[in-house]
Amino acid sequence: MPAPFATAHALTLDHVTVDVQRRCVEGRRLGMVRVLEDCSLHVPAGESLALVGPAACGKSTLLDLFAGFVRPLSGRVLVGGERVDSPAPDRGFVQPSFGLFPWRSARANVTFAAGPEVARSADAVLDLTGVAHVADRPVGRLTAAQKQRVALAKALVHGPGVLLLDDPFRELDPAERALLQEELIRIQREAAVTLVIATGNVAEAVRLGTRVAVLSPLPGRVENVVEVIPGRHIAAARAIRASLAEADRARVSELSRAA
Repeated sequence: MPAPFATAHALTLDHVTVDVQRRCVEGRRLGMVRVLEDCSLHVPAGESLALVGPAACGKSTLLDLFAGFVRPLSGRVLVGGERVDSPAPDRGFVQPSFGLFPWRSARANVTFAAGPEVARSADAVLDLTGVAHVADRPVGRLTAAQKQRVALAKALVHGPGVLLLDDPFRELDPAERALLQEELIRIQREAAVTLVIATGNVAEAVRLGTRVAVLSPLPGRVENVVEVIPGRHIAAARAIRASLAEADRARVSELSRAA
């Protein structure tokens, strides 16, 4: 285990609105789009929270806010009670594309641009995430599941108090996905971090989150937060799907009134 992990932080969005620049495939500017509007959410320290919602509802933007990659147009973003205005090593982030250099070894990716003290934690996090046996192998020669583990090790090497994951398992087959989900639960417990994961998979959200926040279609806001009671995952999944359907109906009704 890398030592020490930072104290787990509480996360707060306080009436946050975010506009982002959207581009089409050819790179042409499409103007500003309101992604989140008057969005509020609180994640207690040490909790595992899953984010679900329709495609392009602002889940990734919400993670970017906590990571410090995006600033809100209005409202406050707090980590541990302090305003967020830039990235920091106490927040680890796992992107859907892994963010790894294929020609570098797993260990070199984990320690990239890190100081000597952080580099000494590399073997510990590679072991924690189950890829110590391929630490010296180029990432380009690893399986998708192994790459995901390396990306997770890279996010953990600084000993963060917060771990943010943006749909990290979407490229994995069902068996690998299930295995990595169990590994993530174990790692979160061992590291005692606050975990927020965005996913388009309701079953995954229920498996990984102690609560699940349901976002509305654009502009996104938190419509409901469902508590996942152990042994009652099916009931939680039904409640989440009902919230998603209700958010869709409300959005259609809103658009009809505006037409």
